[in-house]
Amino acid sequence: MAPTIGSSSSAPAQASETATPVEAGAAVTIAGGEVFDPQGDGDPDHPEDVPLAFDGDAATAWSTYEYRGSPAFGNLKDGVGLLLDLGSAQDLAAVTITSTAPGATVEIRTGEAAAEELDGFTSVAGAELGQETELAFEEPVSAQYVLVWVTALVPSEGGFSAGIAEVSVQAAG
Repeated sequence: MAPTIGSSSSAPAQASETATPVEAGAAVTIAGGEVFDPQGDGDPDHPEDVPLAFDGDAATAWSTYEYRGSPAFGNLKDGVGLLLDLGSAQDLAAVTITSTAPGATVEIRTGEAAAEELDGFTSVAGAELGQETELAFEEPVSAQYVLVWVTALVPSEGGFSAGIAEVSVQAAG
């Protein structure tokens, strides 16, 4: 008998590698945000543009600086991100990102507090970005802070960069 590829909706759910992601509900309001750059030189990537990443308008965006020599931030640091404050702890299921630079890679990390170091957040999802990418969590996560941690850039006019037009955080539903 040939193996079956795919999954059946009548198959029982298993808490293993084949677990289905938690169902996403309504969008959670983002109370504020800032550039998260723990390995930076004190000059964060376009902090004035951070609100554009969650203003509801995909025509506006936050972007990294342009790095030269390597898509790994010019071999200067491991990444840079957007730290989003949800105002209070919420049960979360997914983050959807609209990117101006498909091909960049991100990790979604969460935390109860606005940590100053990357290891102060828990990694819950990761992906290479398309134009619009949903990063669904395997189980609900309770957090007040969501970090969109950009880990690799894509070619741009004079080097490498990444851009985020919109971030939407979905409650567990």
